[in-house]
Amino acid sequence: MSNALTRTAAWRFFYVQIWRRSKLAWLLVRAYTFNLLVAIDIVLNAIIGGDPGETISSRAGKGRRKDQSVHTFAANAIDAFFKALFQEANHCEVSIQQDEGKNAISEVIDRYQAGEKQIWRL
Repeated sequence: MSNALTRTAAWRFFYVQIWRRSKLAWLLVRAYTFNLLVAIDIVLNAIIGGDPGETISSRAGKGRRKDQSVHTFAANAIDAFFKALFQEANHCEVSIQQDEGKNAISEVIDRYQAGEKQIWRL
């Protein structure tokens, strides 16, 4: 009888350890995947002329605040995507990064046309 109990306890211990490690592995994979997706998002934003540190969602949200039609369309599409997949409303508004966006190509052009001496800001 004690041998059976020992085997059951050992199996339960083994199962708990496997469960905990697989749960940790899943959390690490999710975090790694999220980080990669954010990095891809930032690179794509830089490729299309945005600030190389700002996400497309932040840029679209700022553009919608300024009532720019292209950014409003993009923000509405991104919001619909996140609403359908993650039940997250107003993703672009929540994602706005106030400290980013100073080095977007459009901002640099605006500073150049305004005659500012320093057009690139860190």
